[in-house]
Amino acid sequence: MNKNNYPSPFEIQEVVNSFLKRNFVDNFAHEMGIFFMNARQEDIAKELSHVMFDINDINTLRMNAYQTTSKHALSGFTLHSSTVNFSLQDLYERVRDNDKGLVSKGYRLNSLIKISKGTEPPIYKGSIEYSKKKPGRIELLDEEKGFSEFYFVDKGDGEWQVEVDGNKSSDGKEVQKLISGLIDKHTTSVLDISMDALKQRTTIEFFDELAKIGLGGNWRFTDVKHLAFKRGRDEENDDEEEDENGELIEKEQLTGISQAILAGRNLRDDPFVLQYEKEGCVFTAMTYEFESSNTPETVQLRAEFKGSPKIFEVSIVSYKVTKDLILKKESETLAPEKHRELRSLFWNNAKTVYLQLVE
Repeated sequence: MNKNNYPSPFEIQEVVNSFLKRNFVDNFAHEMGIFFMNARQEDIAKELSHVMFDINDINTLRMNAYQTTSKHALSGFTLHSSTVNFSLQDLYERVRDNDKGLVSKGYRLNSLIKISKGTEPPIYKGSIEYSKKKPGRIELLDEEKGFSEFYFVDKGDGEWQVEVDGNKSSDGKEVQKLISGLIDKHTTSVLDISMDALKQRTTIEFFDELAKIGLGGNWRFTDVKHLAFKRGRDEENDDEEEDENGELIEKEQLTGISQAILAGRNLRDDPFVLQYEKEGCVFTAMTYEFESSNTPETVQLRAEFKGSPKIFEVSIVSYKVTKDLILKKESETLAPEKHRELRSLFWNNAKTVYLQLVE
């Protein structure tokens, strides 16, 4: 958005009505001394579109719109270097100290913080900020300010693992693109969990084995809530909206798939899966439900190959706790660290399955 141009009433109305949560809209209006009684959000949006806001108010609307439409998706990749004493941490810090070139490309690198303790493998937490133009009919949202946290894990012997905790699916690719531009490609290779390396058969096996390994021994698989597929591999898409058009398996068929997994049968033996496979379908996403064996917790995790090329990511769809007296599952908010911990555990188990299938 041109900072010298004030957004049109249409832009403000569209953002308030379509991109912001009602609770935020009410609080935002209250802070400005504006109160609405029993009004629909679309009516509030129309009224607010005629209010003159200052630049801070406009930025508040913009940032909350991005936060509302973002999701916490964890993805990652691994670096293997033949160079003795290769250190991704040192490489990152050297580039950060002289990052004029990156700044010109819209990146801002923040410092690394060591978060591991004692004899644990060295783990560093960092973040990047970036600006990205997104042309569209709503100029108010045409320049996105992206922010993504990442973790460097020193595995030893020239191997470093990078986990990206992004607000959008494209954040993982932004970090991978950044790191790939820093390394010497003659001595260092990058490995990610990509659908391109999986055949149609092994894609099904990937989701099947992931249901079995899940979150490890303290969690048990209970259900498949969602399964998406595409007809063939040739569709080229960008980053965020492309996979929303993937076709979904019907609920009745999901029940059969869940029962097959619970009974210990292979997913490929399910008649519905076999039929889709014969029709040339490729599975791209599955949402699993797991229950804790030790605590009254239930979590739904979405495992998905997304983007172009399709890279694997993990997000949490829901988290619920069963209340003792009423035995009812109620949604609760996960603490940020546990939120990342669950996704990281699931992603690393997916990496184990992936390597077994491609090696």
